[in-house]
Amino acid sequence: LGEYQSDVYQVREVDADGGVTNVVSDIMNVSPLFAGSVPSIATDFEFTFVNYAGVDTDFDISISSMDAPGDWSSSFMVMGNTYTGSATVSIAPDDLQTLIATVTPGSSAGVATYVLSVAVTGDPSAPVLTEEFNVISGVTDLVVTNPEAEPHEPIYTNALAAANQAGRGSTTRTKFVGFGDNDALGGVLNLYCNVSWTFPGLTEPIVAVLEDHLDGGGNLMIAGQDIGWDQSGAAGSNGTPVTQAFYTNYMHATYVADGSTANSSVDFIDADAVFGTVPNSAINSVFGTNSYPEEITPIAPATAIFNYNGNANKIGGLRVQTTDYKLVYLGVGPEQMSNTLVAEQMVRLSHDWFYGIVSVPEEASDVFGIAFPVPAQDILNIPMADVPSGAYVQVMDATGRIVLEERAGQSGTILELNISGLVPGLYLYRLTSGDRFTKGEQFTIVR
Repeated sequence: LGEYQSDVYQVREVDADGGVTNVVSDIMNVSPLFAGSVPSIATDFEFTFVNYAGVDTDFDISISSMDAPGDWSSSFMVMGNTYTGSATVSIAPDDLQTLIATVTPGSSAGVATYVLSVAVTGDPSAPVLTEEFNVISGVTDLVVTNPEAEPHEPIYTNALAAANQAGRGSTTRTKFVGFGDNDALGGVLNLYCNVSWTFPGLTEPIVAVLEDHLDGGGNLMIAGQDIGWDQSGAAGSNGTPVTQAFYTNYMHATYVADGSTANSSVDFIDADAVFGTVPNSAINSVFGTNSYPEEITPIAPATAIFNYNGNANKIGGLRVQTTDYKLVYLGVGPEQMSNTLVAEQMVRLSHDWFYGIVSVPEEASDVFGIAFPVPAQDILNIPMADVPSGAYVQVMDATGRIVLEERAGQSGTILELNISGLVPGLYLYRLTSGDRFTKGEQFTIVR
């Protein structure tokens, strides 16, 4: 105990290595720690803070982020005053204060983690309290990385950059589940799961979020060796009835074999309309002798996109389109490709297929008739064939950014879409109703 009252901290015991530690204050969240936002709209996170020191005490409060885009801003409010960066505030004993942290995203897409920190001024021995919270804004294409797969994340983000996808972002599997559990993924159209060689490859929490995403019309690319083996029920595998059902019913795959170093090359099926032009590639020994390029069988309507060593009976990847979503599943990760161009194209062509930039003949939509004139100049006429009530037509540029949205006409009418404000180039239009949307139909503007 100190000689003076100002030196005496009111004590609560918490776990600590080798004993207990004094707690002079406490902070806890009131609102969820994950939120979705949009550019220029402030998003608030509420916390409560209390001083247990027994006397008036000065606290240094700060808000910071290591990964927020440069055009995002943040602040916090306490005792009626708003601060950016940091501030020193005097709090009376046992005074319960409300802290409001505010994040306002800019136009840049991103997934950002913020930290609200509270420390006793001038006392480095007092515990520093922190609360971490997360915001996603403007992200249409999200890379989700499993624990221990982080070294391979740049393959995905670089491929999306090469595809000129301005709405790209990345996050961890744990944070992805946090966003999903708090309904913060509404703007995300496409997911790219970097599973690599990690265990468990799938968990029940992530499967729950993935199912919501796919049921809502989103798309998914998922890649990594041993995803199927982990659902096989073999000794040491991690699959549960829930994750196994996802593997079968959503990924449309049946696990066949673990594979081995004998599966030494990936051979893309030339006839495939999406991946048929990708060069073949040798498989790298990224994991030393632990090379298990997975062998699978697609479940209809899924189709094979590559095999190993030209052996049609050893399928390693598939793609599938259902009435709700498109999905690409690769039983060997892009990081295992000797040809780095092939690694990029695995991700980039998935992206392009999701947006309809590359398409296959059997995907013709029964919602639209044939648009005219194509190429278009200032007006695009879109026949409405089978339109649900309250639907909208969205126009996206080649990066996937929505540049125009208009209420769809009734079935049997023609929507006259004014595109005079758009620059010449390649675009796609699609129909959206609630949280569902159709595949993109491609058109070009020339002037």
